[in-house]
Amino acid sequence: DELVFVGKANLLQDVSEIDDVVKAPWIIREKGSGTRRAVEYGLIKAGITIDDLNVRACVANTQGLLSLVRQGVGITVTSIYAAKEILYDPEIVIKKFPYTEPAKYSRNYLKKLKVHQSLLNQILIIYNQRKALAKQLG
Repeated sequence: DELVFVGKANLLQDVSEIDDVVKAPWIIREKGSGTRRAVEYGLIKAGITIDDLNVRACVANTQGLLSLVRQGVGITVTSIYAAKEILYDPEIVIKKFPYTEPAKYSRNYLKKLKVHQSLLNQILIIYNQRKALAKQLG
């Protein structure tokens, strides 16, 4: 499952360097969340911790996370599958979270992943089409 940054364009479009990541307002998952563990691991590889972030809210579920993103409270990192829920919102930007590397998965998981890969490809196609349309409409 690929992790992505998600946020309103005014908050996320300028986040490209690690200093930008630290300064941006964040919404994070609660301690114990698998997504949070993956984000913490990625950030540590980049030389920072959750404590270095400008955390505005900590939530217990993905729906709460995405609701606060829609409201413009901050940016977050979540799975591309969870982000599909807000993919069609023209104010939302999705960017690859570059601080993780692919995990080693079991053979059974990889078989399941192939089934979900087509869904991921569809999500990315729709996102790119939406982005192109928004650019045309100016």
